[in-house]
Amino acid sequence: MEYIFGIPGEENLAVMNAIDQSPIRFITTRHEQGAAFMADVYGRLTGKAGVCLATLGPGATNLVTGVADADGDGAPLVAITGQVGTERMHITGHQFLDLTKMFEPITKRTKMVVRPDTVGEIVRLAFKYAESEKPGATHIDLPVNVAKMPVPEGEKPLHKKTAPKEYAELDTVQDAAGMIFQAKNPVILAGSGVVRGHASKELTEFATKLKIPVINTMMAKGVIPFDNPYSMWTIGIPQKDYQNKIMEEADLVIAVGYDIVEYAPAKWNPEGKIDIVHVDMRPAHALSGGPDIPLYAFDTFGTDYPVQARERIMAHAEECWASLALPGICGERLLRLSCDFVGPGYSRPYPGMIEAVRLVAQSEGIVLDPNYTGKSMAGLLDAIRKGAFTADQHVVYLHTGGLPALFAMRRHFA
Repeated sequence: MEYIFGIPGEENLAVMNAIDQSPIRFITTRHEQGAAFMADVYGRLTGKAGVCLATLGPGATNLVTGVADADGDGAPLVAITGQVGTERMHITGHQFLDLTKMFEPITKRTKMVVRPDTVGEIVRLAFKYAESEKPGATHIDLPVNVAKMPVPEGEKPLHKKTAPKEYAELDTVQDAAGMIFQAKNPVILAGSGVVRGHASKELTEFATKLKIPVINTMMAKGVIPFDNPYSMWTIGIPQKDYQNKIMEEADLVIAVGYDIVEYAPAKWNPEGKIDIVHVDMRPAHALSGGPDIPLYAFDTFGTDYPVQARERIMAHAEECWASLALPGICGERLLRLSCDFVGPGYSRPYPGMIEAVRLVAQSEGIVLDPNYTGKSMAGLLDAIRKGAFTADQHVVYLHTGGLPALFAMRRHFA
């Protein structure tokens, strides 16, 4: 642990004194909620639990939103709160709240320290639960009188032990490969677990090798390069957008690092007819649709997975389908370009954007802004099908939802 984010208080002064004598850096915030969100983001970026500290009562309640966010989104976080002394808990003490009960619904584990000789175990378990799959938040409640008690002589922090990795059985990989081989319209649904598993490179290689389109959840943006020909970008709130149409046509979904909290299965498999191959570090949730083949490790795509299994799943499906074509559009070519976000309301275009604008100028083309025209990607494709543009026109489609993006399209007829 390198940092603790929080606000000092009377009930956690003993902890503050201990931090001052340690190499840990304490970051004072203006509000406890800010401390919780800073710990949340630290956990997301590093994979190590971020730690936030608050005093009792209102200080602890201010942590709730950030702690709940970390727990729901899979960010490792440990929250430490001060508390009244144990001798005052049986009466209505000033600012006393049952914090373990309050944090129980929004954490993976919450414990109160009642003896100084249990601190090492409670802290170690808090970090273990926070950082294990699926990561989330944990809570430690430290009464002020316990914090002031001497620690038994010889008491030392418990060191972290790394558990051996789990791999899918080769027979299970064989079953998954068979399902992929038989599928006519497979699609990969990538979730935030790909980010936590550092499996972006392997996922991109897998999708490119097998020519499978990849749709990512909002929490998994960037797991496959946006300009990869099999990147179908993010699926989200719109119910009839480009990605949703692809999911409607799919007969197999390869869910990689996907958690149902990211995008409800009822939205992409409402009738339960789509078969599912589940690739994750944890068993699949009990979904109301389709069988799933649980592959309990991202190492299925990783370099340290047995070569035999990697080659087997690649060989079974490499030539089984061509890349997914847009229905109803003949020979369409799509060039997707990005902007660098440099501040509120401002974007710096890549050189390719300038080239796209030049194409529009040369062909008497059209620039569409969906913020004013109300045109989604699906609406633009529909306009192309209906012949709204001439054969030599270029269309620049500006889409500013989330990450700014630019689409330069040209229609080619067979």
